[in-house]
Amino acid sequence: MFPAGTFGGDDILLILDNRGKYSLSGGAVEKPVHGTWTIEKNGRHTLLRLSSRSQGGNWLFGVRSKDTLQAVDEDKLNVLERPLNATEDAGILTREK
Repeated sequence: MFPAGTFGGDDILLILDNRGKYSLSGGAVEKPVHGTWTIEKNGRHTLLRLSSRSQGGNWLFGVRSKDTLQAVDEDKLNVLERPLNATEDAGILTREK
């Protein structure tokens, strides 16, 4: 199981709780989004999926480590196979202490 916590990135804040609920807020989203989160395996990749019934749609993150998430496109998971470049890769969230 992936540990719950608070993750921040460029103008976005993701809070994952221990009950499988999340809150996503900040300038990167129009208004705060709430829903459920799950961990999935897709081949060699571990993915964090955020689902919101009220706002519709999903957000998908590749789990780089227990402290680092990267927003990914479901059709382009190969970005998770190369080293992370924090200066070039977008959608990186890191665990806040």
